[in-house]
Parts: sequence; structure tokens; C-alpha cells
Amino acid sequence: MAFGGFSSSSNQHLGKSAVTIAPHDATWDSKKKADIVLTGVDDQNRINEVIQTLCTNPAASFGSWKTSALHFTEGQINLSGSIFVTDALNISGMGNNTIFRLQNGAHIDMFTHSGYAANETIYKLAFRNFLIDGNYANNTGTPYAGIKLRPQEYVIENLWVTNCYSGLTLYGENTYGGFIQNCMIQNNFNYGLGVGGDSIVIGCGIGGNGKDPSAEWLFGTSGLLISGWNTQVSSCHFADNLLDIFSHWSAYNQIQTCVFEAGRKECIRLEGRVWGCTITGNRFGGRKAAVSSNAHDCVTIKYIDPSEKAYGNIISNNSFTCYESGDVGYNYCVVESENCDHNLITNNIFMNGYAQASPVHQVGENTVIDTNIN
Repeated sequence: MAFGGFSSSSNQHLGKSAVTIAPHDATWDSKKKADIVLTGVDDQNRINEVIQTLCTNPAASFGSWKTSALHFTEGQINLSGSIFVTDALNISGMGNNTIFRLQNGAHIDMFTHSGYAANETIYKLAFRNFLIDGNYANNTGTPYAGIKLRPQEYVIENLWVTNCYSGLTLYGENTYGGFIQNCMIQNNFNYGLGVGGDSIVIGCGIGGNGKDPSAEWLFGTSGLLISGWNTQVSSCHFADNLLDIFSHWSAYNQIQTCVFEAGRKECIRLEGRVWGCTITGNRFGGRKAAVSSNAHDCVTIKYIDPSEKAYGNIISNNSFTCYESGDVGYNYCVVESENCDHNLITNNIFMNGYAQASPVHQVGENTVIDTNIN
């Protein structure tokens, strides 16, 4: 059936750069205004046809101002296979009323690109204003992601990403240089968000990721996995993740003005290589009856490669304090380990935030710890 002069199968009107797509359960008014109406069955097939048509259309060419755009109205888009995105594609929805949902037993990356396995890079993508539901309860076992890309120069904003094996996989070979902002990334099995270098994560709520006991020993289980250099994390809220932030073989990263609460293990764990990182202006603290316990440390630098070291890091101007000693605190607030040295831990407030005799476990003989309030 055609709506507004367009059918669910015809490409006759795709001679332009922007297309509006209505899910099968959209309102009648949205369907009338849409260029394409989906059937609700294997919707990725029709979406991929549209993307390929746009990408071969001179009116929507990469490298010009005529960037391809797909706008989805309210409703549920049902995926049994992947949506394959292309360079410079802009995909947007109508907030959490636009839902991309993985069907039972699909076990596939919901958004990806054809060159992922070959380490090819995809450029200048934008995802805005929709919800990804990975339906993990009916897709257990095989790893998959809500979005799995090797992107550069990308923007992801105002997304809700939930119930996936892994939420957003945006790290790996040839991956760096993107903005992830104002997203809610919650209740994913392994990690919520994984980013590469030169990434900027701003204003996101990241919670409830990696909580299943069977995920604890998987690589990267955390709210935020950082695998790269020069990544900035600012003004985010972390709660109830197995680890809030796991930094793996990274350097020169900045974590600032974030709130960490009700974590299950460490708030921040830095492993492998840790050079020149800055952790400043954050609020670390539990709350009464939280899953946290003072058996766990807060910020740890551990499992450091002896040839790579953990040098030149700054942990400053953070609040680890709890209102009273009965609130949930930490074992140590900051922990160095073997192969750590020449770090600076200063101007922090630790009151009631630790169970040990000292809030900092120092290993490096040249590490400086001063001007803190214990």
C-alpha cells in the first residue's frame, strides 16, 4: 500500500539526498508524509536498499554538501540482520519513540559497515535521536553490538542504547576522532560504550552494564571501555556498572567532572600502559545500601607492562569523601602497583572514603602525594 505517493518497495522517488521512513506501527499521519513505509518484518532489507540507492545517487554524494540522510518517524524498526551504513550517512529519529529492536535469535551487529572485518575505516557518520534495544534476553551467547564500527570524524548524540551484548563498539584499528554526547547507555551485558583514541564523551549516563556474573571475566566488561590515546570524558554519570571505566593500554586521556556512584568494583581501572592521564574534578562516592562495598578500591593503576610503565599521571581535585563513615566507601581511594612511578596525587578530599589506614597505596618512590585532606 502506498502512503503519500510512496510505496514500501519502490525506489522511484529516491533521487534526493534525504529520505523519511515510517515504521510499520507509525501513526497514519506519519505514514502519509513518509517516503518509505516499512513492513515490520526484516526491516533491515528495505533500509539497506534505500542506503545503497542513496549512495549511488549523484544527488547524495560523499564529499559534497548533499550528504545522505535517513529520518525515521516514531515506531519500532524490527531487525533480523544488520543495517550497513556508509560514509557520511546521517541517521536520525524522534527520540526514544523511534526504536530499533533486534529480533529473537538474530545475534547480529545492529548497525555496522561492510569493511569492518577488513579493518576499513568509515568516515563522517552521524547518529541522532533514537533508541537501540538489543533484546539480549532473547539473543544470549554470541557477541554482538548495537553499533559496531571503525569510525573517524563521527557524531553520536541523544541515543538510548540498552539490552545489547555490547552497546557501542567504536574502537580498534583505524578508529579515532568522534563525539559521543548526551546518550543513555544502560543494562548491556558486556560493556556499554567502547571508544578509541581522540574521542570525546560528554554528558552521558552510563549505568547497569556488565552486571551479570557470567560477564565478569570477559574482556572490557565495564560501563566505558577506553582503548586509545587522547580521549576526553567529561560531565558523565556512572552508576551500578561492574567497572565504571576500564582504560586498556591507553595514554594521555582526561577524565573530568564526572560522578561515580554505586559501583560494583572499581570506578576507574587503568591497565597495561598508563602515561600522562589526568583524573580531575570528579565526585567518587557510594550511597547507603548500594551494591558497592569498601572491599574494593576506587581508582587503580594495575597490571602494568614493565616495558611500558605507568608514569606522569595526575589525580587531583577529586572528592572521595562520604557524608558519614556508615556510607559506602572504598578500600583504598587510589592504588598504584608495580611499574608505577612519577605520578602526582594532590588536592583531593578523602574523608570517610576509605577503609585502610591511608587513602593511597603508593608504590612509586618518585610519586608525589601532597595537599590532600584525609
